[in-house]
Amino acid sequence: MATEILRPNAAGTECSIDFEAGCSACPNHYDCVNEASADDDTTRVYTADGGRDLYNLPASSGSGVINHITVYTRCMSGGAGWASCTYRASIRIAGPSVWVGDTEVPSGSGSWETFSHQWTLNPDDDEAWEWADIDALNIGIWLYSPGAPTAAECTQVYVEVDYTPPLVLAEASGSGIGLSEAAGILVKLGLATGSGVGIALASAIRVLIAQAEASGIGIAQAKGDAWFCKSTQIEPSRLEVVRLKSSRLPLCRETRRS
Repeated sequence: MATEILRPNAAGTECSIDFEAGCSACPNHYDCVNEASADDDTTRVYTADGGRDLYNLPASSGSGVINHITVYTRCMSGGAGWASCTYRASIRIAGPSVWVGDTEVPSGSGSWETFSHQWTLNPDDDEAWEWADIDALNIGIWLYSPGAPTAAECTQVYVEVDYTPPLVLAEASGSGIGLSEAAGILVKLGLATGSGVGIALASAIRVLIAQAEASGIGIAQAKGDAWFCKSTQIEPSRLEVVRLKSSRLPLCRETRRS
């Protein structure tokens, strides 16, 4: 497993939290909440009413299959009505919908606390997260206060992407290439030139053979999606898929399957 942390770097699609301290006004509230180490009172956004900010993110650099994302927020409330304040992590992907996490409440007046909410699937389509989803993602915070002199405040927002890096055989060559009981989420054979290429009992979500030039290519009991691209270069033999437990088997160009 691996993780990548992304912090706000630009204005997002919404900026409706009323006030800021020590940082830029709307629409550039992102610089109030993007520090790597929380600075609490130094830079923050706050409201005596209710509002939400969403922030853009830098491009991701990870690869592999995304397991889940977690949005972290650091919030505080003060004033007579502090116990009625609430905070909710928020995300927006490619569509118009804004998705919110659990309602969080302060445990005391004037104390900064870190909260988190995890999304295992992309809520836009209830499918596994793709890296394109991450690159389209806005993250943010909803703050609610019952009114002055009570304020709901936020000083830090970021997202952690949890993923499994790919198992890559970029240019595999030899008399036989095999992966037995592969547990990798992504199994990739970039340029396989051996006399036999096999993946047995693969529990991968994605099995990719990009440019196969082998006398035999087989996937037995693969429990995931499979892609075979540019596989017309198979000469002259077979492309065999046995007991593929997959939602789809896209074939690129013309591919022979026994």
